[in-house]
Amino acid sequence: MMLVFLYLLNVVLVTRAFWVFRDGKVSLQILIPGIAIQLLALVALRIDSIVLTLAAGVVLLINFLNWFLEHQIKTTVNRLSIRLVSFAVWLIFLGVFSSDLFEISFAGWVLKCVQCVKEFGSMTRLIEGSHMFVFLASTAGTIIAVFEAHVAIRFLFEMLNVKPGNEADNNTKGVINVDQVDYNRGRVIGALERLLTFFLVLQGAYGALGFLIAAKGITRFKQLDDREFAEYFLIGTLLSIILAGSVALLTRILIETWI
Repeated sequence: MMLVFLYLLNVVLVTRAFWVFRDGKVSLQILIPGIAIQLLALVALRIDSIVLTLAAGVVLLINFLNWFLEHQIKTTVNRLSIRLVSFAVWLIFLGVFSSDLFEISFAGWVLKCVQCVKEFGSMTRLIEGSHMFVFLASTAGTIIAVFEAHVAIRFLFEMLNVKPGNEADNNTKGVINVDQVDYNRGRVIGALERLLTFFLVLQGAYGALGFLIAAKGITRFKQLDDREFAEYFLIGTLLSIILAGSVALLTRILIETWI
């Protein structure tokens, strides 16, 4: 059942990754293909037709409700909170859906395909249950640390009113001027930082985190003289490490518990 949960979770995470990293509202052009992938993923499962219909209905409900609420909300902080809540709803739904309550497993054709692949040689041992579990758990943890954590960090920035850019000018009525190119560059750096943090913590290489922080600090050395930027830099770095590290620890505990 845990393999089913991780399989479905990865499908949801991958489809969400195309829009949760964006600042704007999710569009139907991105949402609809994601929904199609999520529904097609159910074909790989052996499931009762009634439960399948209910599951498809819940998938549509979660996605379109998320889309509707994002287009009704005007503030960024509320839109980010909707994305966080929708992710929590996905976790609850997938947890219940893949539990022993519904006795869902992979379809026979999937198992036959796996068996056929195994006959090609020893290298195919990677698709065995334990190795597949590690792969799916690590993949899910990676996507959460890089993309879903980004939403959490943006939400905290908005709540704390910690934004990149210059101080507000008295003539602009409190509007903060943001260098969008620098902002996007920093966002990519943050994603790479969380990616490295995740794998370092997952492997237990905690000491290397210091070198990661130092390397990031060197690139912004001159800008750290600006107290406002230095505080923003510190908050972002600590949040990235805490969130990515926490996800890595949970992933590691999950793997060690189930393997």
